Amino acid sequence: MATPSVGPVLRGSAIVVTLALCAIWLMLFWSTEHAGQPTTNVVVLHSAAPQRLPPEDATRDAYPCGDVCTYNADGAQPGKFYPLILRNFNCSNIMARSYLDKPATTWPPPREPPPDLESLFTQNGASPITATSYYAQRYSGHEAMMSQWTEEYVEKERRRAREGKMIGSYDLEDVQNIQRVLTNYSVAGMRGAVFGSEWPWVEALCLNAGAEHVTTIEYGRINCTHPQIDTMTPREAGRAFLLGDLLVFDFFMSFSSLEHSGLGRYGDALNPFGDLEATAQVWCMLRPGGFFFLGVPNSPKSHIRWNADRWYGPERAQFLTAGFVQHELVGGWRPTLHSLYVVQKIPMAVEAPQGVLSGSREQKH
Repeated sequence: MATPSVGPVLRGSAIVVTLALCAIWLMLFWSTEHAGQPTTNVVVLHSAAPQRLPPEDATRDAYPCGDVCTYNADGAQPGKFYPLILRNFNCSNIMARSYLDKPATTWPPPREPPPDLESLFTQNGASPITATSYYAQRYSGHEAMMSQWTEEYVEKERRRAREGKMIGSYDLEDVQNIQRVLTNYSVAGMRGAVFGSEWPWVEALCLNAGAEHVTTIEYGRINCTHPQIDTMTPREAGRAFLLGDLLVFDFFMSFSSLEHSGLGRYGDALNPFGDLEATAQVWCMLRPGGFFFLGVPNSPKSHIRWNADRWYGPERAQFLTAGFVQHELVGGWRPTLHSLYVVQKIPMAVEAPQGVLSGSREQKH
């Protein structure tokens, strides 16, 4: 019997792969063109094939974060509000670093950045330190500010929001902006995540917008009894991702959180790229084409108030949302409090594996 030729098989496989890639990009194109229109198709994906966890005594340096931890803007493209930077994310290493992230070993945090890290914190002068606003609030490795979230409290916040009343500790305008984008970029029936939360007001808004379930990722430990909310620390999220136990989320929400990452204010270790690593973690845990609603302080010019927070102008915003298409910038560059970014994950290949972990591959579940 003649041996069948493998040529047609290989050509057929190539066609299947090409069609699959086209389908992903068509999905992104459709959602970009139809942003704001309700969607009902929820794609459930595994975070990754199961992988070996890093040794407990390993350090984050053993798992390089690649170009996430650089200010390299080579290949940047025009964006809607600022340059669009594409990144090749090594999600295995990014989430290994999340798993290995530990609280600061010294306390209280320094009142100024260490001299050897100052140029990295200030983005080589593009995001200077313009003021001192010092805090020492030790949450990382400890309980959160509000460590008990009861179903009764969450439902009370939901009722107040439906009645148009103020919830959370920010302006009513912030609440209304979040309500609008969660409705316009429909999250109904979806599984979402909130990155950084002292109390569950953003979670309440997500549930009011129809989200099926919300997972809060927060430095401090939280016990929540609401059946539609669960909580985890960044270390727990990294572990679940690497073991393949984390289903990627349909959308992410973060408000007044990432601007603090890596400044030491909350007991976290100093990291000049802390905010950029956090958005890379969001990218890795978000489904292709998923939306990220991000509220951070904006200003016409990027700067830092040490160690309170970063304020974002175009100079740093382009790195903060690398790998995401820009849709809206609610509030613009007003030098007041928080503006709300609406950005969408761009599917792309994962860079070559680094360290001992293999690259993450999202698979249908």
